[in-house]
Amino acid sequence: MTYEVQLAALKTDADMWDQTSDALLTAENNAWSQNLGEYELSWAAEAVGLTTTYSSIQNKVGMLLAGGSTETGKISNTLLTIKHNYEVNENSAEQQYRGAWEPIG
Repeated sequence: MTYEVQLAALKTDADMWDQTSDALLTAENNAWSQNLGEYELSWAAEAVGLTTTYSSIQNKVGMLLAGGSTETGKISNTLLTIKHNYEVNENSAEQQYRGAWEPIG
């Protein structure tokens, strides 16, 4: 695998993780917007604690999706940082050793 292909692979992977982060963020927003109360569930929902249970589950799902979005965003940013560091190091080494060795012929 060439250097350019490796850089492209890092970018592709970073983009995939970024898209995953966006999808999880969208799912989180959708989870928070699903508000079901006594009216939507039934008159007995409040009496048996279903509305409280629903709120707890909604909170848990929302928090898990938010955490997933944050962490996959961090993975994307880390991959882009690695790609950038490779490029900077390659350019620096190229400048440092330019002219130090030239092939004959």
